[in-house]
Amino acid sequence: MLNYNNLSGKMVTEMCMRQRGKIVIITGMHRSGTSLTTSLLESSGLNIGKRLMGASPGNIKGHFENLDFVGFHQKVLSSQGISQEGWSLENNIQVQEQYVNQAKLMVRENAVLGNWGWKDPRTTLFLNFWADLLPQANFLFVYRSPWEVVDSLYRRGDEIFYSNPNFALKIWINYNKSILDFYNKFSERCVLLDIKNVVKSPIVLSKLVNQKLDVTLDNPNRDISDRSLLNGQVSNSHRPKLMEYFFPEAVDLYYELEAKSDIKSCNHLGFETSCHPTRFIDWVFQDWLDIRKIERNSNLELQHYQCQLEKIQVESRDYQCQLEKIQVESRDYQCRLEKTQVESRDYQCRLEKTQAELQHYQCHLEKTQAELQHYQCHLEKIQAELVRSQVMIAAMESSKFWKLRTIWCHIKKSVFKVFGSFAPFMVKPSE
Repeated sequence: MLNYNNLSGKMVTEMCMRQRGKIVIITGMHRSGTSLTTSLLESSGLNIGKRLMGASPGNIKGHFENLDFVGFHQKVLSSQGISQEGWSLENNIQVQEQYVNQAKLMVRENAVLGNWGWKDPRTTLFLNFWADLLPQANFLFVYRSPWEVVDSLYRRGDEIFYSNPNFALKIWINYNKSILDFYNKFSERCVLLDIKNVVKSPIVLSKLVNQKLDVTLDNPNRDISDRSLLNGQVSNSHRPKLMEYFFPEAVDLYYELEAKSDIKSCNHLGFETSCHPTRFIDWVFQDWLDIRKIERNSNLELQHYQCQLEKIQVESRDYQCQLEKIQVESRDYQCRLEKTQVESRDYQCRLEKTQAELQHYQCHLEKTQAELQHYQCHLEKIQAELVRSQVMIAAMESSKFWKLRTIWCHIKKSVFKVFGSFAPFMVKPSE
């Protein structure tokens, strides 16, 4: 098995060539339209990788950046104390040996059948490294006017520029100077384009790549191109003229890029049609006025918020009074609740006592019911005996013997009555 960590740059390139495809590396200064350009090339058949960075507020349609290469550049930058975003004035970042083998393996893993490549603005800081590692690779550089890039960076809100707004322009100069120097050395393997020309005619992009770099691509999907995403209003303001006056090196560099561009613009500078700088005399005090307008609006908003705050404070005091009242009522309810709880415990004790007495009476009742049931049985027994006696008496009374006895008793009573009437005259035998 091959040890990819020991592969030379030439061997890596040969292996990529055996994939029967070519490499196209897309790069440029941040906010220059590299994402749009890459999306067009992808629709033309260029494989830009599987693990791509997703969309964000800055790029709502996606960054089209291969996370392998982005992560590699970020690691190298961080190892040298440089911002991972690539905010640096260094123009040729040296890659330490421990990262070189990682780059070779990464290229080997991303190489596919057919034409492939990647896009990352940070690649601009590593042009010599990738050119040495991949001698057969092609480069597609996209640039944009310095005032539009700076305006886009300010609108995106990168915090690094808050305390040093000129730093954005310095980075633009550094990136595009590196691109121009590299292009002058290796123009035969490079394409240099202004993003305005790409947006104007997307089909020219694939044709130019086919003709100059000999990379066979289809026509791009023109529906991908959305001019509204490239805000160019600043080009019609006084900003370009101010930049030309205070930072002539940036405008000169832009002129050089336009002169070297593989597609020439009919009007390569937005303010070049001006006959005289006095065209912008009306803008001289505009920033002054805008600042004062912002201050005035801010003061009005502050007053409005102050009124709202005072209103909220009054409402807050009302709520505080209501809260205090509620708290007093709550304490009263608490006292009543405690009293109710005491009464409830008293009722509970009395209920338990009543239940105990009830249980006692229940037992006594059960005992009494048992005795009553016993007496009931005894009574029923006596009644049964009484019935039997009555039957016997009735039977006896109906007998002849009992009738004779009854007659005898009547006779005896009659005799006693007769003899009783003679009793005073009768002498007792003893006498």
